[in-house]
Amino acid sequence: MTPVKKTTKKAAETTAAKTTTAKKAAETTAEAPKKVVRKTVRKTVAKKAETKTAVYVEFFGKQISTSAIVEQIKNQNSDKKIETLDVYVKPEENAAYYVINGEGSDSYRIDL
Repeated sequence: MTPVKKTTKKAAETTAAKTTTAKKAAETTAEAPKKVVRKTVRKTVAKKAETKTAVYVEFFGKQISTSAIVEQIKNQNSDKKIETLDVYVKPEENAAYYVINGEGSDSYRIDL
C-alpha cells in the first residue's frame, strides 16, 4: 500500500503544481501591458478651410444681412430662451416676421 500512496501523493503534487502554474500564467497575461497601436499621421494633410457665408437681402436700394436681422430679434427677445427661430423677410412690406419656438404673434415684426 505504501507505493500506492506515494503515487497518489506525487500525482496530487503534480496537479497542484500545474494549477499554480496556470494561475500564474493567467495573472501574468492579465497584468501584461497592452500594446498601443499608433496611427501614422501625414504632416502634409491640410486642415479643411471653413466656408464663411453671409446672406444679404437687397430691396428698394437697401441692403441688410440676415445675421443682422437675427441679432435684432435676439436683442428684442433676450428674456426668452430661443430654441428655434424662423424668419420671414417681406421686402414689399419693409419688414421681417419671425416665429420663436413655434409660436408667432402679430407683434413679432422687425422693420427693416
